[in-house]
Amino acid sequence: MVLVGKLSTELGIKTSADKFFKLFASEIHELQNICGSVHETNLHEGDEWHHSDSVKHWTHILGDGGATVKWTVEYEKINEDIDPPYGWLEYVGKCTRDIDAHFLKQAASVAP
Repeated sequence: MVLVGKLSTELGIKTSADKFFKLFASEIHELQNICGSVHETNLHEGDEWHHSDSVKHWTHILGDGGATVKWTVEYEKINEDIDPPYGWLEYVGKCTRDIDAHFLKQAASVAP
């Protein structure tokens, strides 16, 4: 019997939703240059990042600054003795903070 679950977290960011979305929609290869814990990015399903058959789901709101990032992890456990993957939420939380800090530092270096 497979046990299915879902974990979600929402994190506030100071970066615009547009910049954050663009990173994951078309510049995912840059993630390994922004987050120290990401060593490589690969497409696991589909022909290419921009192909309609690739597995992606995005919901976003565009704005001038500040947004909320929501991460959802869907998982299957092979038995009840296995804990839910809370570590994944901690991991994406750290990556989110790293990305936000990167964009804020980038904006500060460009500001007059």
